[in-house]
Amino acid sequence: MEFLLTVAISQLFVVFFLLWNVFEASKSEKYLIFFLLLMFFHMVVKFIFYVIINNSFLFENIYSSFTLGYGPLLLLYVIEKGELRKNNQTKTLLHLAPFFLFTFFFSVAVIVYLWSSSKSILDLYQNSIKWIILPSILGYFAIILRILFSKKEQIKSIKWLKPPVIYLTISLIIVSIISILDIGIEKEIIRSIVYSAFIFLSLAVARHLSSRTRLAQPAGHKKTKSKYEKSGLKQEDAVWIVDTLQDLMLKENLHLNSELKLEDLAAKIQVPKHHITEALNSKLDKNFYQYVNEFRIDKAVELLGKDDEQSIIQIAYLSGFNSKTTFNTYFKKLKGKTPKEYRETVPRFHK
Repeated sequence: MEFLLTVAISQLFVVFFLLWNVFEASKSEKYLIFFLLLMFFHMVVKFIFYVIINNSFLFENIYSSFTLGYGPLLLLYVIEKGELRKNNQTKTLLHLAPFFLFTFFFSVAVIVYLWSSSKSILDLYQNSIKWIILPSILGYFAIILRILFSKKEQIKSIKWLKPPVIYLTISLIIVSIISILDIGIEKEIIRSIVYSAFIFLSLAVARHLSSRTRLAQPAGHKKTKSKYEKSGLKQEDAVWIVDTLQDLMLKENLHLNSELKLEDLAAKIQVPKHHITEALNSKLDKNFYQYVNEFRIDKAVELLGKDDEQSIIQIAYLSGFNSKTTFNTYFKKLKGKTPKEYRETVPRFHK
C-alpha cells in the first residue's frame, strides 16, 4: 500500500508540475490542474494517516472530503473545454460548496480527534458525509460520461478522457458501496484499485499533455502571423486532427494508395477537409501532399534497405508514388540523395 501511495503522489506531482510549466494554462486547463492538485493532496493525507501517524482508524474508516471535489472540477473542465456553456464564478463556487464545507468539517474533526482522542465531531462528520459521497460521485460522473459519449463535434478534443474516467468512476463507486453497506470484502484490495485508477488518470493526462507539447514550436522560434490566425478551428481540435491522422496512417497504411486524396482523409475522420489542411499547416507547417509523401519516403527507405531485387520504379509504386520523377524529387529533398545513391550506401549482409 505504501508503494501505491508513493507512486500516486509522485506521478500526480510530476503531472501537475508539467501542466503548470509547459504551457500557459487556459481556464479549462486550470480546472484540470486543480483536479490533479486535489488528487495529490488526497494521496498525501492518506499517506500521512497510513505511514507517518500510523493510524489505521483514520486511514480505513474515515471518508475523505476530497472526493466531493473530483466530480465538480472534472465536470467544469469538460464543460469549459467543450464550450458547452459558460462557467461563471458563481456557478463554480456552487458546484464546489459541498467540498469546501466538508473539507473544513473534516479538518476540524481530525485535529480534535488527534489532539484529544474525542470522536464526537469525527462521528458527526462521518455520519453526515457518507450520505453525500455516493450521490455526488454517481451524479457528476454520470453527467461527465453522458457528455463524453455524446456525438457533439466539440467533444472530440476530450475523448481521451473517457477510459480513465470510466475506470475511476467504477473504482470509486465500488469503494463507496462497500464502505456504506459494509460488505465483507478485503478493503486493502479495493483501495489498491482506487489508487491505481488515480495513477491511470494522471498518466492519461500526461499523454494528452505530451501530444500538445510535441507539436509546439521550438524555443527561440519566431512566431509568424498565420493565414489561419482568425480561423474558427481551435488549437486542441487541430492537435486532435494531427494525432488522429498519425494513428490512421500508421495503422492502415493509407499513404500506400497512390490515389489517396484529401477528401479521403476527411471522410475517414469525419471532419471538413479544410480543417485537415489548416491543422497540418498550423501544427506541422506542411500541406497534404508533403505530409503523405513523407510517409511514402519512409516506406521507400524500408524497401531499399531490404534487398536489390526490386527496381527503383517498383519501389516507387510500392511506396505509394505514381511517378518516378515525383519519387526521386521528394526522396532527394528529404534524404539528400537519390534513391539509387541511397541504396548504394545501405550495408549488405550475406551469408
